[in-house]
Amino acid sequence: MFIFLPALWLFSYFVPKSIGAGITCIFLIGRPIYRAEYANYPSKRDPCYVIGSVNRTMLLLGGDRGTVYRFLLC
Repeated sequence: MFIFLPALWLFSYFVPKSIGAGITCIFLIGRPIYRAEYANYPSKRDPCYVIGSVNRTMLLLGGDRGTVYRFLLC
């Protein structure tokens, strides 16, 4: 979670907020599923972990690209 919120902030600053909201919805859907799978079947939590990892990666890459793009234009 400590990576997700700053990544969301940067992503929403440089990319349209509707895209960030969609990624956040997917993340918020995946977290309770991950928690339930982790509690019941720890060996089956991999698909839910992938959902969270892909979301964080998308947010970080979007924020990084926006930052570099703005830096190069100034």
